[in-house]
Amino acid sequence: MHLDYNQPDFYHFSEDSTFLANIAARDIKKHDRVLDLCAGCGVVGIEFWKQRPSTSHLTFLEKQIEFKESLELNIQHVKDIEVSCIYESFSNVVIREKFDLIMCNPPYFAIEASRASGNMNKNTCRLMAKGEMILLLNFIDDSLKVDGVAMLVLPHDNIYWSQALEKCTRNKRVIDRNDSVYILELF
Repeated sequence: MHLDYNQPDFYHFSEDSTFLANIAARDIKKHDRVLDLCAGCGVVGIEFWKQRPSTSHLTFLEKQIEFKESLELNIQHVKDIEVSCIYESFSNVVIREKFDLIMCNPPYFAIEASRASGNMNKNTCRLMAKGEMILLLNFIDDSLKVDGVAMLVLPHDNIYWSQALEKCTRNKRVIDRNDSVYILELF
């Protein structure tokens, strides 16, 4: 049972977020330092922490400042752990301490192939430039410990994410799936 999360009007988290958190909690052994990348209102990180409360540090990285109020209300439920929030695009962040686990529920759709909404905040949640997908994967690679693991939830049959993943040098494997998405592990 997940919390009644505070969310901005333009966004409502999907079950993909809890699916990712549940699979990570089930499969990950080393989880001292955890990053929720593309954190939104913090659902993935908080749901993971609820199942793995021995995590020592949880970082939320979200580029949309419009999520700040909701994220900060939601993380009040996280106890006995060091928590930090970064409100910045991953492309502008330098990570000094590497992570054991990075969980990411990124925008699924390429700007180049999607119809934009009239709401810019919603577009930022849903759409990512093809080049930005590669930059996100590079950021993940640079931010993981040598023996770290990343888990991403991605849509089935998305040519743009498939092309970006071809450029990723880490080992990868699909570890779970449902009707609409799959969980990809990078290790």
